[in-house]
Amino acid sequence: VLAKHNIASVRYDKRGVGESTGDWNAATYEDLAGDAIAAVEYLKTRPDIDSAHIGLLGISQAGWIMPLAAVRSKDVAFLISISGAGVTPAETTIDQARNEMTMTGMPAAAVEDIVALIRLEYDFARTGSGWEAYAAAREKLATRMGPPPETAFPSTREHPQWQVIKRTYFYDPVPTLRQLTVPTLAMWGELDNNIIADRNKPAWDVALKAAGNRDYTLVVIPRAN
Repeated sequence: VLAKHNIASVRYDKRGVGESTGDWNAATYEDLAGDAIAAVEYLKTRPDIDSAHIGLLGISQAGWIMPLAAVRSKDVAFLISISGAGVTPAETTIDQARNEMTMTGMPAAAVEDIVALIRLEYDFARTGSGWEAYAAAREKLATRMGPPPETAFPSTREHPQWQVIKRTYFYDPVPTLRQLTVPTLAMWGELDNNIIADRNKPAWDVALKAAGNRDYTLVVIPRAN
């Protein structure tokens, strides 16, 4: 669609995907924003590109990454976010877990027990305290429903998943969105059970107003997931 409208695009494999080196799980959002800026820098070297009109378009996690890149680089002329969150990854994960479990017909009490375990998990990852409460709740849940996946609920303090959670799950996008002044289009699906439109659209709106952004459009697509 972009090409048909004479809009060139460069798309790159995430770190550790396809032919890209590295490991995106070991990267911070600042690191990944740097990759987006590198793509912008590459486009600026091409004579067939209007370097004054290079923008960023991305989906999901890009909603956290692109604003960082746009704030850091004066060469980003616009930003288009599809299903980008205006809250932390931790909050987004809890929203998704609760909604997906509810949709499968899981009893409400079980859903809330699992959500409570997720919150204990995040408290331990963030503060380094509360292991006993987390481990006890995990064991109780395992007794009732079977052992949970290690990548979802690590069983030891040394599991590498804790570092992944600490590195990325508590990133707050609001301070960056409050600095985003380039023309911005952000879209969400009304039925998205992960990036909840009613929760994330207002967060973007408040932040962009605080940024003094004079050219932004926020859209919820009816009946879209």
